[in-house]
Amino acid sequence: PGGGTGHCLTCPAGTVLLKTPYRFFVRRRPPSSRVLHLIGDKTFYGCKKLDVFIPRSVLVLGDNALDGTLTAYNKSYVESIILEKKYKQGIKLFNEGKYADAIPLLKYGIDKGLSEAYEKTAYSYQNLGKWQEAIDNYKIACEKGNAWAQYRFALCYLRGNGVLKDLNEAFKYFKMSAAQDNSYACAYLSECYKYGWGTDKNYKEAMNAALKGANLGNTLSQLFYGDFFYTGVGCEKDYDEAIKWFMLAAEKNNTEAQFLLGEIYNSRKDYRSAVIWYEKAALKGHAKAQYSLGYIYKNGLLGSKDLVKAFKYFKDAANNSRYQAMFDLADCYEFGKGTEINKDEALKWYIKASKSGLSYMEEYLARIYLNGNLGEKNLNEAFRLFKEAALKGRVSAMHSLADCYFNGRGTPKDDKLAYEWYKKSADLNYGSAQWQVSKLLFDGIGVEVNNELALDYLHKAANNNNVYACDNLRWRYATGSLVLKDYALAFKWALKRLELKRDDWALCIVADYYDNGKGVTKDEEEAYKLYLEAANMNNANAIYHVGFFHLKGKAGLPVNKILAIEWLMKANNLGNKSAENLLKTIN
Repeated sequence: PGGGTGHCLTCPAGTVLLKTPYRFFVRRRPPSSRVLHLIGDKTFYGCKKLDVFIPRSVLVLGDNALDGTLTAYNKSYVESIILEKKYKQGIKLFNEGKYADAIPLLKYGIDKGLSEAYEKTAYSYQNLGKWQEAIDNYKIACEKGNAWAQYRFALCYLRGNGVLKDLNEAFKYFKMSAAQDNSYACAYLSECYKYGWGTDKNYKEAMNAALKGANLGNTLSQLFYGDFFYTGVGCEKDYDEAIKWFMLAAEKNNTEAQFLLGEIYNSRKDYRSAVIWYEKAALKGHAKAQYSLGYIYKNGLLGSKDLVKAFKYFKDAANNSRYQAMFDLADCYEFGKGTEINKDEALKWYIKASKSGLSYMEEYLARIYLNGNLGEKNLNEAFRLFKEAALKGRVSAMHSLADCYFNGRGTPKDDKLAYEWYKKSADLNYGSAQWQVSKLLFDGIGVEVNNELALDYLHKAANNNNVYACDNLRWRYATGSLVLKDYALAFKWALKRLELKRDDWALCIVADYYDNGKGVTKDEEEAYKLYLEAANMNNANAIYHVGFFHLKGKAGLPVNKILAIEWLMKANNLGNKSAENLLKTIN
């Protein structure tokens, strides 16, 4: 530095540099070329190669070179090389994601009218959140026919970024870009045709666009094309063809393709293959894949349950905002599945899951508050959540909401509203609600008495397997209460009640019909079997009848006073008056 000649710190020893008015130096190279080196304005930093060789025919060393001058032609040529070098540096910074640093250098390409420079400048501004500058540059790049600019400008219209959302404009630019073989544009053009974004739905064109992009090697297009065969939209379902295209995308680490491969293998009950692909997607944070893995391990679909792994994957998915996983994670904490019981964590995750707005999650949390399963009862919250779920059409929640109004839980008692919500649930064929409606109509609670309508709902409830309704109908037909007495129908409902719930009460009732031949052919042997089963459940009435059968030798049993007395004593000790009176008569 300072004039004359000098030695470059990064060049071979002995290389002589000649200073010129344009601050460039020439050092000798092979005869075919010369290399330019740039020196800083104030400090000698060493050589910064431009990586551009000037032919000997352009830059000629002669007498003028020795006194430090270049011809005007050489000056212009050298300046163009400098600008090209700066533009390439801008491209390099752009590719490194250093958008703010790239923009000033990309300007040298804009000065030459390069569409690529406009496109990359626009994308840089986009990433810096400067949408107006981005849009201005995209427009120019699109006018110059740049395919990437057309694709990215289409995305702006699709998403409403920097411009008003306009699906027609999005479709137009996707189509222009796809026509120039931009594979990403092909993928989105396929979606436009598939969903009717800015154009009429056309599954054939959608498949053609996706196939074009897929054949260009675009993973998104491969995913979309495979999805047509997976869903059967636009063509027949063909899982084998779907696998072919999903596999191409999955092998290039497309997460959604990996997940969908897991889904296909899962549907085929090939759980081991499903797990392989689910795990690949799960490792990259795919919440659905994480949840699916948890489900497989929870239910032992690989042969045995692994609740620890299930807990892990449910937790991963829950932390990735998968509501179903939150619900299952809460279940793990509540009942100690794969982890220690932790009621506080269980409640926390049930609350988070309920934020999904899914009615069954809201109803489940309402029952927790109603019963105090995970802490103190909160009837106000229970009522609120039952109402939320009921308003979304969940019939069991409608019934529970009616219970709240009927019993004054979390809200003032209101029989009229109770009847209204029971009826809404009943009219959606919910058996328990039909039973409640029948009772309110019989008793005139919250509504005027209407026996005919009450009987109608009572039959509906019984046909919907409500045990209380079956019991009530059995009693009505046996006694003739509001219906014609009919022991055959009474026996029918008694038998159905027993089929629904085989408890000691139902066993005794049916045994009595067989014992006395009411509504059914008398069958003492069947009666004894049923009495004995109920007696083993410690039913005093059944115990009495077992003793009576032994005492009288019914059902073909030999008379056995000693055994009879043992049974009758048991019944007596349980407070059965018939047994007490009978024992007094036995010698």
